[in-house]
Amino acid sequence: MSRAPWWVSVTVVPGLVLLSALAVVWQEVRTSALQSAMGVSLARQAVPVYRVQAGATPPSIEAPDGPWDRARGYANHREMVAHLQERGFEVVAAAHAPTSAPGGAFSDQIYPIFALEPQAGLTLTDRAGRTLERWSYPEVVWKTPPRLAMDAARLLENRALSERAHPYTNPAVDWTRLGVATVSQVRARLGSDAPAIGGSTLAVQMEKFRHSPDGRTSGTREKARQTLTAWLRTYHQGRAADAWAEQIVVDWLNSVPLGHRPGYGPVQGVFEGMWAWFGRPPEEVAQGLNRQRSDAQRAQLEREMLALIIAQQRPARYLPGGLDALERRVDALVNTLVDEGKVTREWGHVIASRSLSVKKAPSKRPVKGGGGYLSALAARQWGALSGEERAVMRQRDAQVTTTYDAALQEALRREIEAAQPPARTSVAIFARSAGRLEPRAIVDTEPRVVDLSTEGRVDLGSTSKLRVLVSYLSAVETIFEERAAGSPVASDPLSQFVTRELTADPVLPLDELLERALQRPVSADPDEVFYTGGGPHEFQNVNPEHDTRYFNVASAFVASANLPFVRLLREVVAFHAHRIYGAPIEAVVAGEHPRFDELFERHLKMSAERLVRDAYFRHHHSDVSMMARQALAGLEPTDVRCARLRRAIGSAATLDASHPCADASLATDAPADVEPWDDQDPLELAAIAALVENPEASLTEVMLATANIRSDARDWVAAHTTAIDTRRGVHYAVEEEVFGVLQKEWARAGYPFERLTPSLATALGSSGDRPASLALLVAAVRAGGLVPRLDSVEGVRLFEGTPYETWLRPAPTPPVRAFGPEVARAVEKLLLRVAERGTGHATDAPWQIGQTTWEVGGKTGTSDHVLLIRDRDGRVMERRPVARSGAWVFFAGPCLVGTVVMFEQGEDAATHHFHGGDAAELSRAVLRAIEAADAQSHLCEAPEASSVRSPGDRGDSASDLDE
Repeated sequence: MSRAPWWVSVTVVPGLVLLSALAVVWQEVRTSALQSAMGVSLARQAVPVYRVQAGATPPSIEAPDGPWDRARGYANHREMVAHLQERGFEVVAAAHAPTSAPGGAFSDQIYPIFALEPQAGLTLTDRAGRTLERWSYPEVVWKTPPRLAMDAARLLENRALSERAHPYTNPAVDWTRLGVATVSQVRARLGSDAPAIGGSTLAVQMEKFRHSPDGRTSGTREKARQTLTAWLRTYHQGRAADAWAEQIVVDWLNSVPLGHRPGYGPVQGVFEGMWAWFGRPPEEVAQGLNRQRSDAQRAQLEREMLALIIAQQRPARYLPGGLDALERRVDALVNTLVDEGKVTREWGHVIASRSLSVKKAPSKRPVKGGGGYLSALAARQWGALSGEERAVMRQRDAQVTTTYDAALQEALRREIEAAQPPARTSVAIFARSAGRLEPRAIVDTEPRVVDLSTEGRVDLGSTSKLRVLVSYLSAVETIFEERAAGSPVASDPLSQFVTRELTADPVLPLDELLERALQRPVSADPDEVFYTGGGPHEFQNVNPEHDTRYFNVASAFVASANLPFVRLLREVVAFHAHRIYGAPIEAVVAGEHPRFDELFERHLKMSAERLVRDAYFRHHHSDVSMMARQALAGLEPTDVRCARLRRAIGSAATLDASHPCADASLATDAPADVEPWDDQDPLELAAIAALVENPEASLTEVMLATANIRSDARDWVAAHTTAIDTRRGVHYAVEEEVFGVLQKEWARAGYPFERLTPSLATALGSSGDRPASLALLVAAVRAGGLVPRLDSVEGVRLFEGTPYETWLRPAPTPPVRAFGPEVARAVEKLLLRVAERGTGHATDAPWQIGQTTWEVGGKTGTSDHVLLIRDRDGRVMERRPVARSGAWVFFAGPCLVGTVVMFEQGEDAATHHFHGGDAAELSRAVLRAIEAADAQSHLCEAPEASSVRSPGDRGDSASDLDE
């Protein structure tokens, strides 16, 4: 047997080896047997399983900075959690990989792999889990897209997905497309004019526009990360990839970016694009594309759908300005679909006969809920906590459980509507729990942008007497403690009273001392001029029968007599002033104090501000002629004064020929400064100049515009200040400092604003208040002087089912003590008396809830706010109605706190006569609502016992909980 020639061995054997290798490569390209096996193995090493574990440690994983990660909040999940912790929340559970979780060389080279839901968005629920509002981004998605959309996406972007040779075939790589792309890239680098094309499959594209920075491929390293992640995402659940290959197309259609529509926002997915760009409501698209018959509407919808599948390649080029080019590409795609047998030629002609037209941008809308007052309020409150703008906040992957009760809210709304109150009415129900005050329901008959109960600032009249009463009794308690410590006796009236009582009975307990303080007689006589707030004030009682009476403090509170509380606040001011200055107010005002010069300068500064403020209200909304006439009223119209006036109103202004300053040339004939001995007010001229320049200027804007002139006019103000003006001004400066101290005291009890009006009128509500803040004060009274924390959120679940999942809840915080328990008991007794036989008797207290009797206590308030416009001499020129309110803040039963506010503003306020008693009567609607909603059984539940879900309590979690 002869041997084969040597050349046979040299050529045939390598050829057979090469053919075998090509066969193996071809088989791998078709079946991905090796890729799938390696993918499963590497995924087990590089993709840890994250589980939600109880504990206070937030997730430690770093999130990508892609468009989806930013929109859903993943990219800044650490910052979001830290921000909520700063706002008083604590982490109770979070997703973590087990300490023994596998990690490999690829774990930091891929994006986190987990089940990505096609939609995310903010969900707000009440405490029972009822949805208040739910938003989804993208707004709509397909569970099962139309077959034509699936076919078009494959043909346009990834043909290999429609020609799968084996269940293991890797959908993340299209070898044919990759080869063509490689050749085109080489030709482009060699200087060819032919455009370079990309080789990305749909799977890789999704990694790019979801997770790559700005949705772009920045280089080879980023492309490798996209491809590697797409590969491992394919096989991390097993080798079979057919179902995943189908899901890739679905996810791509639902998440492909389609540009940004002004007035709408970012558009994601073809289904949402039909609504955002072509104005097709989701219901119309779903019904029109699922019709079995062929008609013009279906053809139009399919053409628009195909247009969006093409437009995703360059949204800014095609939408909305490139429709002609888009039309041509749609026709070409339709022809391809016909050639591939995806649509019939006849139907292709019908689609081609239609045309595209971009419609007006619609607005985003919630998937569920929304539009109701409670959902809007809850969204605003969550926005304030999260610190994010509304549009951004609604895209977050977050579930927020609020403290509200939707059933009680609806029952209360019906009861208030049935009562038909005479004006805008806001009713709020709160529930006390351990250290917390939680809103349960808030109804407003005329909803506005600002919620009256929790966000507004309203003059609530005599409800301020509750704050004054607490301050009065707290001052008595402080003096009692000072006497026990042996401190020197001050000379203010309250200190003298306590000293007399303790001298007569050295072992007098605090409770008894407070009771004697409540029995002190106080006059209700209105015939006294009070020099407060920088000027003389006269106060009136609401009930004229009070004018000739002497009340004790307790009966004045129950009857809501005004003058006794004005005098009571005067004693509180004197008490604080003596502790600030170490001397009576009278001694400070008389100049017998080292700080007199400082207070005098503050008086001049405040006088200048007052003059500008008075001039603003006198001239606002007046024309130039009226301003000029009023500015010279009572003054001799000399050329110098006319020149200053002309300079203020502008030389181009035209005045009546009869006006002494009609000559425009006078504007340049005199110096601008007003000499101290001249009676012409330079601050009035400055205010006029600001109003001429901007007739719609606000008081704040005019104050800013006149800041320098107020400083320069110091000598003029001093020259026109009499001795009595100085005494009153220094007294006002003292009041301002005292009321600053008083504001801090009130703030500890929940007062929300940074400044009190430095005037005894604050006793009657002139400083304004907020109903929810008064509810905090009443809750503090019920809690023995401990102020609870106002919380409208019970729990937050961020990023469900992701490696960033975090559970938070309000952290337990020790309540703030605002006043002593003895003071709280004394005030609580008076609140009960107000409801039983005082101004709040219309509540029909006590309330009967089933077989239980609820005691009721509270405080009424009535305000009739009128703005007085005065001339330079202080005479009233005009009375402008500003607002009227009637309020009732109350407690009932073991935990309920509520507020009722009737409110009218503007000129209509003068036509109403409702008062706090009417608000107290309306509070019975709260009782009926509680009974109708059967809310008494769970109204007082603490958060731990309520329906607030904690990690491990829910069955709908995509993550497991490890204790």
